Amino acid sequence: MSKVLFIATANPFIRGGGSQATRAYLDSVIDIYGADNLTIMISEEDITHIEPEYSNLEFITVKKPSIVSFMINYLCRNLHRFGRQLYKELKSGKYDVCIINGSFAAGWVLNKLRNNRVKTIVIHHNLEVEYHRDNQTRISLGGHFCKYIEWNEIIAYKNADMNLFLTAYDKSFMEARYGKHRGKNYLLGCYEYKNVNYTVLGQDQQVTYTIVISGSLCDCQTIHGIKDFYNSYLKPTLSIFPNVKVLITGRNPSDEITSFFGNNDHFRIIANPDNIYEYVSQAKIYLCPTDVGGGIKLRVMDGLICGKPILVHAISARGYEIFKEKPYFQIYSDEISFFRGLTEIRNYLVHSKNSKKEIIEDYYKYFSYQSGLRRLVSAIQSLED
Repeated sequence: MSKVLFIATANPFIRGGGSQATRAYLDSVIDIYGADNLTIMISEEDITHIEPEYSNLEFITVKKPSIVSFMINYLCRNLHRFGRQLYKELKSGKYDVCIINGSFAAGWVLNKLRNNRVKTIVIHHNLEVEYHRDNQTRISLGGHFCKYIEWNEIIAYKNADMNLFLTAYDKSFMEARYGKHRGKNYLLGCYEYKNVNYTVLGQDQQVTYTIVISGSLCDCQTIHGIKDFYNSYLKPTLSIFPNVKVLITGRNPSDEITSFFGNNDHFRIIANPDNIYEYVSQAKIYLCPTDVGGGIKLRVMDGLICGKPILVHAISARGYEIFKEKPYFQIYSDEISFFRGLTEIRNYLVHSKNSKKEIIEDYYKYFSYQSGLRRLVSAIQSLED
């Protein structure tokens, strides 16, 4: 059996979009290759969150670099702390396969190891330039400088043995923009991790809110989307639901969010819920207003698994193409399409007798752990052919 090195650039043991996706892929790699054949590279501080079911795995922890080290690495286009440690591990010849989360961590390594015998799989969680620019990350210098990020993305795409994509949009964009590549491209999509807690889903929840929004409430893209909803779309919402109640729930709400919505009668904020599904289940409609950033917005899955109709900004609809023709899944990009979509959902709720059952059944067809595992198995088999 192949020896595998899995690079967890996001912490798989906390709540959050990137973290949840990383955990799902990690669970799948364990099921495919076996725990005894797997080593995980992870940030030193992330290991403190490890859950008991993963405690028997082998980990390589990497310390946070000093400011001086960060700047030296940055000038060398090495944008992630794992870069040099990953290079040493792959150069050692101990591994047959290396799976890397994110091209920004992969490019510098693949550029140095073009002729290695390790099969490299890069999971492209986003179009990295778009994501880092819109989220004003440190490695994009607050969103102002993305040339090194793009360099890493190009190198990773062109030199990986396999590129895995979360959305068809990302796959098509890179194929058109970056051209020829040595490996295979495969649309993996996203899915739930193995032992996700669904305990609340079978319970009847009292519908207290009209609309629910969930996400990491400290991220730039989430904050931007919620404020855009308030500034541009609250008025058409009130024309359909005059007494609308909007629940905003998720991780670590910023001061900007709490001060902006804390005293508004139409909004309520619930921070860091133990079970987010409990609160999503209390609303009629799930709204994803995120209008910047790349990749797939995993929090839309919160609404689907709870059987809620979805109203989603076009930017956040990437990765959910299979739902576009569903009456309960409405996409908007301006006030007209928002009004039309919210009206369609209101009518759907009035006339559909089994809306929750229909939505949950559709969700499981594509986003359940087993459906995602089958896709990753198929991708890895095609790589070995």
